[in-house]
Amino acid sequence: MAKDIDEQVAPHADSFPADDERPCWRVYDQGIKHDGKKYSPGVYWHDSKHGGKGSVSASADTWACGPLHVEAITTNAEDGEHGRLLRYLSATGVSKKWAMPMEMLAGNGNEVRRVLLDNGLLINPERRGLIVSYLSSQRPRKRLMSTPVEN
Repeated sequence: MAKDIDEQVAPHADSFPADDERPCWRVYDQGIKHDGKKYSPGVYWHDSKHGGKGSVSASADTWACGPLHVEAITTNAEDGEHGRLLRYLSATGVSKKWAMPMEMLAGNGNEVRRVLLDNGLLINPERRGLIVSYLSSQRPRKRLMSTPVEN
C-alpha cells in the first residue's frame, strides 16, 4: 500500500521508524543510535526489504546527505517560479538557507547538487540521486511569496 506524501515525511523525527511506518524520509539534526548502531546526522531514506507473504526481512536505512530541511514552498505573485526554501548545515556547522528553484530538479539534478555541495552540504556520493528524490517529494505546508530583486 502506497503511503500519502505527508506520511512519508517526518522532518523533525527523533527515532527510527517502525516497520509499518516505512518507506519514509527522516531528518536527524543530531546523531542517533538505533539497535546498537550509530547513525550520523542527516537525511535518511528508511525502507524495508520484504520476504515471503509480505513479512519484512530487513530494514534499509540509507544516508542521503547532511541535515537538510524543506521549510516552505516559494512562488512569485502569479503563482509561478515555484521553489523550496531549504535550511541546512554546512560541513563547518554554519546554518544556511537557500530558496531553490524547482526547475533545478529537472533532469539528473546535478545543478542543485552542485550548489548545495559548493555551499558545504555533505552528500552521499554513492547515492547522490536520493537528494533529488527527497527534495522532489517534500510538500511543506508553509508558503512564501518571493519578490524580484531590484538592481
